[in-house]
Amino acid sequence: MKVFALILFAIFLLANSCRTRSETKSSDTGSVVDTETLIRINQQLVKDDIAKNEAYARNNNWDYSITGNGIIYEILNHSKGLVGKAGDQVEFSYESKLLDGTFCYSSDSNGLKKFLVDYEEVESGINDMAKLLSEGDSARIILPPHLAFGLTGDRNRVPARSSLIYHLRLLKIH
Repeated sequence: MKVFALILFAIFLLANSCRTRSETKSSDTGSVVDTETLIRINQQLVKDDIAKNEAYARNNNWDYSITGNGIIYEILNHSKGLVGKAGDQVEFSYESKLLDGTFCYSSDSNGLKKFLVDYEEVESGINDMAKLLSEGDSARIILPPHLAFGLTGDRNRVPARSSLIYHLRLLKIH
């Protein structure tokens, strides 16, 4: 019986090793999904999100710039303080809302955002802005979903695949 089980296990491993690396099996449907197709779909979603966010900024007369990864930002008050870098502890005051104006979070109710740049868990778009802003700068930014709370949202106030508008002020760099 053990030999039979080992033979079945070996056949299973051999059969699954024949599948190409660019395919994965969906456990719900049993269908094979091409990973390259999923990558193309994701890339298109990111492009669509950035285009939607840029249209929002343009329609609201922002004097904005766009980072290479799709953050739209407008510096509202520029100071000549230090610029954040990896390992710095930064403190932000903030307010976030959805593109439709729905309030999400603020430092007034949740406290300041404090984190080590590149070393602590925070929305990756906020981490990126910590390396772009100077101490004392204030800005408004639009984070596309892939740099905010992603596919699932935060399961509280931020729905799935939501872009977020932040009003930020970099208060302190340690």
